[in-house]
Amino acid sequence: LIVMFNPRYFFPIYFSFVYLLAALRLSTQISEFENITHFIVILSIISFILGTLFIKSNNIVYNYNKIYSFTINKKLLHISFIISFLSMSLLSMEYYMTNIPIFNDIEIDRLNVQTSGYVHLLAMSFKPILSIYIAIYFIKKDLNLKKIDLYILFVLIITGTTLLIFSGSRGHIFLVVVVSFLFLILYKNIKIFYILIGSLLLLLLMGYAKYYRDFLFFGDTYVDSLASVWLFEYDYLYFYNTYMSLAMNFNIFDKLVATFYIEDFAYGYYLLLPIISLWPGSQPTLGDWQNEVWSTGFHGALTSTYLGIPYADFGVLGIFLIPFVFGLISMYFYKNMVNRLTFSAIIQYSYWTVLLLFTIYTYPFAKLSSFIFIIIFILFSHIIKTKEKNENIILRKT
Repeated sequence: LIVMFNPRYFFPIYFSFVYLLAALRLSTQISEFENITHFIVILSIISFILGTLFIKSNNIVYNYNKIYSFTINKKLLHISFIISFLSMSLLSMEYYMTNIPIFNDIEIDRLNVQTSGYVHLLAMSFKPILSIYIAIYFIKKDLNLKKIDLYILFVLIITGTTLLIFSGSRGHIFLVVVVSFLFLILYKNIKIFYILIGSLLLLLLMGYAKYYRDFLFFGDTYVDSLASVWLFEYDYLYFYNTYMSLAMNFNIFDKLVATFYIEDFAYGYYLLLPIISLWPGSQPTLGDWQNEVWSTGFHGALTSTYLGIPYADFGVLGIFLIPFVFGLISMYFYKNMVNRLTFSAIIQYSYWTVLLLFTIYTYPFAKLSSFIFIIIFILFSHIIKTKEKNENIILRKT
């Protein structure tokens, strides 16, 4: 099973499949892709694979038959409790001062809920910890946790999940749910059939969540508007948002590539924007630039997969370099996981895998908060310490 999650195999297949799905143009909102776009996507996949080849995958040692024992770093756990409580309190305060998006105009309120950038960053800092809490709850029988700690853990999981649902952002919920789901798969060695069923249900659920969210915002005319652009018209309409969630970002990327026939590249501005954003004032994002150049009148940002930002900065050179680095990092986390199979290694690779899944949507490091959340996640992934027992070691090769 673990070979199935080797990024050298799964990511090229995953990214290619979604791109081909987009190229089928099951909606009239998807335009025919330019030949240069085909070339760029193929180049990015090849570059990613080359990046994985820089990390050798020799014989690896792993076994799922309980060759590990777990101990908990209680000090780190209690620090996480304090941070999560303060963070959730801040987010609740933001909801109180603005609106709870899911109960109002979701498309507007979910973008305007933050009272300030720094406050909202603190308010969302519980998000990367939440999936760690859920993972800990999965293995609670293997831990010597006090009842009070289990109770606090349960309350924080329920409260945090509820607050994320209130945000109306599928991305927040997707990250927490899928990181937890992947951890369970890798820790329990779940059969592939159940993985596929679970993945399909989750994908359909995320598509329906957007359908419901947009229906609340646009009203009864929403169904007719979907049918007018859907290849199957009123049939299979619930699949429309799932399909568009997967395909639309490639369509935006294709438009971005065409735009840079006549526009100058940004030469590193967007890749460095997380650092530049620390400067006083407002710094335009790639989404802001697109809305201005294309005159979209759109309130948010149009995302163009993870290839959009490197292409906007350096063109084809960026398309080679960034996927190469992603491949390198992916293989590092994968090899670290399969050679150790500790709690921290498994859940860190689960988190990185979710970031890879997000690449069909957007560049996962476009904001400073992305780096801060990763640091928080890696720090608190060591709440559980894993000790190896010298028995039943199995050698396998990938």
